[in-house]
Amino acid sequence: MEWTPSRIRLFREVGLCLPREKFAKEVGFTKRTIGNAERGTYALSLALRRALDKALEKATEAQRERFFAALPSGTGPTDAGPFGAGPFGAGGMSLNSGLPGLAPVTRSVSAGFPALGGDQWRRRNTVAPETARHLLAMSASYGRYSQAMAATAFFEVSRAHLSLILNLHPGWQLPPVRCELLRAVGISATSTASVLYADLERYAEALPYLDLAQDAARENEDPDLAALVLVCRAFLTNFSEGSPALAAEFADAAVSASNDGAVSPIIRGLAAAASSRELAILGDERGSRTRLETAREVMAGYEPDPARIEVCAFDPTRLACYESSNLVSLGRYGDALAACDTALAELDPTLHRYRCGALLGRAKAHLAAGQVDAGCTDALEALGLAIHIQYGYGLASVRRLAQAALPTHAAAARRLWAEVLGVTPPSTPSPFH
Repeated sequence: MEWTPSRIRLFREVGLCLPREKFAKEVGFTKRTIGNAERGTYALSLALRRALDKALEKATEAQRERFFAALPSGTGPTDAGPFGAGPFGAGGMSLNSGLPGLAPVTRSVSAGFPALGGDQWRRRNTVAPETARHLLAMSASYGRYSQAMAATAFFEVSRAHLSLILNLHPGWQLPPVRCELLRAVGISATSTASVLYADLERYAEALPYLDLAQDAARENEDPDLAALVLVCRAFLTNFSEGSPALAAEFADAAVSASNDGAVSPIIRGLAAAASSRELAILGDERGSRTRLETAREVMAGYEPDPARIEVCAFDPTRLACYESSNLVSLGRYGDALAACDTALAELDPTLHRYRCGALLGRAKAHLAAGQVDAGCTDALEALGLAIHIQYGYGLASVRRLAQAALPTHAAAARRLWAEVLGVTPPSTPSPFH
């Protein structure tokens, strides 16, 4: 909902029939803050917009009908959603039906729906089950495409798709459709967050997307999605050079959350692999090795279920990347070289970020062994991939390797440094303007 002063007042007085003081307590703010919001004294804070969205979601059907009936003609539930514009700025994110795959879906959800029950809004805006399923499948496919797309392009596509789903108001749909739309919200939100923290290095801006995914997981009682959000929080802490111990705690929480018998082997394997990575960073070789073996056991013989749409793309071939990265972190460079070779041989050529990581690990191992030319060659190849997909973390890692190689005065080290200096970091307009 684009919360204007008049809409806030109408929601309180007409929708909820509450005096200002009780309404303030209901949304968790002071009476003075609500008064300023209704007068338009200040711009609404992100926290207050989210609180208002949640209050609207929790309102009864009768309260929402009174509120929407009181709004000026031409406005109503289609301006808001149960997840609302909250973390994405007042008014929500703009749709762009010209993006690949979005136009057909936009037409399908605007063509009209059957009447359901006595709720006038639902009669006009119920989403068909096949449309919800298609949107969920698209969310999952965009997550797979993220490995091969440039970060800024993927960010815009993923954000637009997420905007489309939110504008269908998942929380107001009937249960089967609601579940699929909420899962789609979670997948798209985690994909968008991942690009923000790993590629574009916009760490603070990734957090609201993870909060949104966590809300979707909780509302949907989706253990797959809940565990995935914890894995993403571990990675975000790691990429932003936060506390390694905190990152390990997030990853361990993901493993615990994935112990639910209903959780997909893909998520269980990813959570265990992520935990092994964080334990390696902390120097816990035994714990890291145990978690990686758990990931292998969980995913051994895994066969995808065509009827199940997973919340992330992960497969056993990527475990070799985790092993090589773990060995580099533990300082076992000789073993790391062989593991990196295995990872690069097994990885799908389109998994650019994973390939970039394996090349960086091999480059670091070569440099540690005094093989400067081989290390710089791998770093140059990793740099090319990082530039192609705008992988900010990869670019920063190559820069650190180039700086470490410079004191050798080798020609390959000077060439690598010259290439690094010519790189412009990726950027994208803030989603919060």
